[in-house]
Amino acid sequence: MAVHVWRACLGAVLLAVPLPAFATSLCQAGAPDDFSPAGVETTSATPRWETCMSNTTAGVRAEFDGCVIDHYVRQSFFLGSCGAADGDTTGSGTIVVTVRVRGMAGSATTNDYLILGAGNGALWGVTLNTLQCLRTNGADCTWSPGDTATFTVRLNDLPPSSASPFICAWPQLVTTLTAAVGDSGELDVGITDDTCVDYLAVRYDAAVPTRPRSWGSLKVLYH
Repeated sequence: MAVHVWRACLGAVLLAVPLPAFATSLCQAGAPDDFSPAGVETTSATPRWETCMSNTTAGVRAEFDGCVIDHYVRQSFFLGSCGAADGDTTGSGTIVVTVRVRGMAGSATTNDYLILGAGNGALWGVTLNTLQCLRTNGADCTWSPGDTATFTVRLNDLPPSSASPFICAWPQLVTTLTAAVGDSGELDVGITDDTCVDYLAVRYDAAVPTRPRSWGSLKVLYH
């Protein structure tokens, strides 16, 4: 009888142990204020990313919402500062980048790019034409002056990177950066150069095991 009671109690304990959960961390630069010029929303980038992006065009926009033709926006994110739990920055989670942008009037927006890196220069990039085409399911494949959109890309399922026209070049046909960003803990984002940026956001979802002990250790504990 005691054996059956022990087994029943152990079964209850195991059933009460939660299954792996998901933790969500968010980093955001700039406020989602629909490109309002009120207030100062500064951008920030590592020196290496700044150097890479400085090869793309004439000048840098150091603030969000500041719409200046021929100026790029650059931002470096660190997964640790997004509140990621210890051990999460291993490339096993899902990293999602969201950008809210608007093509500037009177500018050549069709050659603007979204560029991503992981602490060691550019690793991926596509034109905003490509993202607009994907967002509209092929109905509109041109990023035009006055267009406004929120683009979202998942680092484990990126559209293949295009050829790079810049000195700080990235390889072609890259479709994932999850491992690279997870290994470095850094995600660099750049947007060129006739497109206004409202905000950038990085969401990091990682599987966080919540089982306190294995089956073997539970058997030892309750033996």
